[in-house]
Order: sequence, then structure tokens, then C-alpha cells
Amino acid sequence: MNILSRLTPAETSFLKEGNSISFTYLLKVTFKDLLLKNVLTFKEITPNQRALDPSVNDHTYVVAGKNFSNYIPKNHEIVFLELYQQNPHQLILLRHFMKIVYDVSKGDWAFKKKIRSNASIEHYYKKSFISDLFRMIRMTETGKDLKRRLSDYFFQLDQTIGGVFKNDTPQATKLFRELGGNILLLKNFHHSDLTKVDFTLLKKIQREKKVIDDHDIWIYSDPFYTNVEFDPHISDFDKKIDELDEEANDSGGFFSDSDGWDSGCDGCSGCGGCGGCD
Repeated sequence: MNILSRLTPAETSFLKEGNSISFTYLLKVTFKDLLLKNVLTFKEITPNQRALDPSVNDHTYVVAGKNFSNYIPKNHEIVFLELYQQNPHQLILLRHFMKIVYDVSKGDWAFKKKIRSNASIEHYYKKSFISDLFRMIRMTETGKDLKRRLSDYFFQLDQTIGGVFKNDTPQATKLFRELGGNILLLKNFHHSDLTKVDFTLLKKIQREKKVIDDHDIWIYSDPFYTNVEFDPHISDFDKKIDELDEEANDSGGFFSDSDGWDSGCDGCSGCGGCGGCD
């Protein structure tokens, strides 16, 4: 399906599942996709105290990746990137980054509306004051047809994905070129499977193209996300997002009504220079 190379995982999930898709799941796949594109990345910084006290743990920061400056984000991705747009050299501790993203997303419906408003998929939906008031997702006939085709396509892929990445580098490369970050949506996919993808070939194909789409496969041509050392950080993000969601639900409301990145973390102005916020 050619359309998939132009859709983010969050858009594809929303098209397939509508309002039933978990808000936290959408946050998770968006973050992983931005890492896979190397728009964001992790950076390990050892505190100065470590020289004096070896028991002090390394700190993991989220920073702008090598593709950040060339990347044009979609509406829902700005939640993750806005602070770096203000200061590309911003260093944000992973645990604070999670809280900021969760707060700025402004909850389930607000985040899903951002996804729905993307130019790549908005024409698949019917929008009205009443549907927004009651948080209803209404698709056009074309949208309904795409939803069916996406569901069938991913069902079939889930039956065969294991063999493709286990035995066949050319097929794995072809599939990744077609899916892009949507490969994260496959049930049996693990990011170590990306070692089977020939990224040198992807770069060659992209160089031969006459027209470059800002969301085409070029952005995935040099990913960091094949390194197992990032697994714990991804797991930390997933767990913390779930915890924040539980806290918000238990409190009977959402954390923040702000429209942007008002701060880098509790008590920080988001200046990017402190490097700590412990």
C-alpha cells in the first residue's frame, strides 16, 4: 500500500481503530517513530559527581537527532518537538520529557484531533460541531474503504512478518520501504529486526528519486534504532506514560490546560542550559 510511506504510525492506527485506539499507544508509537527517523535521539550524560561518587547513575536525555533540522512535523508530532524548535540544543531528561509530552498532548481527544487534522488524512473524516462536541469519529466512504483495506493488509502481514525478517533481507528491505515507521504496528515486530534491512540500498533508491516527499522513506535511511542499548529507555517511556495516564484518570482530570511547552520540567524555565532538572 503506497499510502503507508506517507503516513505516521499514529495516523495509520487512528485510521484503522478510530476512537477505540488507546491515547497512550498513540503517544508511544509517535515517540518510537521519531526515534526511528532520528528526529529525536537519546544522549547519555554522566553527572560531574560521578567522578567523585561511582554510585551516581548516568542520566538519559532526549535531544534533537541528526534529521531534526530537515524534518517537517505533522500536527500531532509537534507535541514532541516544539521545545526543540525553540532551542535545537535543548537537553531534557527522559523522565521529564515523558511528563512534558503527556501534559502538552492535553489528553485523549485533543491528541486524536491533532492526528485527524493532518493534511494527509483529514479528507477521510467528516467534521462538524456536533461530532466534536460528542467526540464522535465519522469517516467518509473513502475513509471507511481505506480503514477496511488497512485492517486486511496488516492482518495478512502479521501472519508472515516473522519469516520475512528471519530469512530474507531483500524482502525485509522492500517491506520497510513500503511501511516506513508503520512497521512498528506489526504485532510480531521487534526493532532488532531492522538489522535485516539494507539501508544502503534505501539511500541509493532515494538518491535516484526526482521528487522528495518530506515524509517519504528518506528520513529512515540512517536510523539509530537498531541498537539494543536503547531498549530499556523505550520501555521506561512506555511504562511512565502508562503511569501518568493512570494518575490523570485517578485524579479525575487532565494535568494541564496549557497550549505549549511552558516549561522544561517542574521548576524549570526550559532554558536548555541546566542539563539537570533532577
